Amino acid sequence: MITYDNELLILENDSLWIDWVNDYQDNIDRLEKIEGEDRISEIKRYVEKIDVFFNPDTRKHRLDLKLRIPIVKDDLKWNNGSNKSKGYSVVQGTNQTVVELDGHARNIRNTG
Repeated sequence: MITYDNELLILENDSLWIDWVNDYQDNIDRLEKIEGEDRISEIKRYVEKIDVFFNPDTRKHRLDLKLRIPIVKDDLKWNNGSNKSKGYSVVQGTNQTVVELDGHARNIRNTG
C-alpha cells in the first residue's frame, strides 16, 4: 500500500510541477491580493517544509526550504529562441534551497 501511496504522491507532484508556470502566471493578480488563511493555504500548495535556524554569533536566521515541486533554478528552454511561439520545455530544477535573513528582517510571522 505504501508503494502505491508514494507513486500517487510522485504523480501528483509531477502534475503540479508541470502546471506551476501556467498556474502561477494565470493567478498572479489574485495571489497578490489574498490574505490570512487563504495566503497560508496557497503557500502550502508549494512549500512542504521550512526549517528555521538561528546563529547567535552572526545574529542571522537561516531558512531551509523544501518545496513540493522542483522550481528552484528551473528554466524555460525555448524550442526556437527567435520564434517563441514555437513553445518551450521546462528544465527541472531542485526542490530545496537555503535563505539567510540579515538581522534587520522584520515581520516574520509564526503560523504554527
